Amino acid sequence: MTRLDDRSQGENTVDIILVQKDIEYIKLQLKEINGKLDNEYVTRNEFAPIQKLVYGGVSITLVAVVTALLALVIAK
Repeated sequence: MTRLDDRSQGENTVDIILVQKDIEYIKLQLKEINGKLDNEYVTRNEFAPIQKLVYGGVSITLVAVVTALLALVIAK
């Protein structure tokens, strides 16, 4: 294994170019991720009212079903 000091200037230049390309790729990926987060996903604050409506509707339905079953059992 060679030490960093033993490497030629040309190899160091190639390594720097590769690192620059990697950084450019990472920046591109971050822009893509940020775009998706901004445009495609819903925040918790935006979702909270819908969640409450759905949970309320499901709760009312389940209470109605359980009440109807209890009424059938008690009536017999």
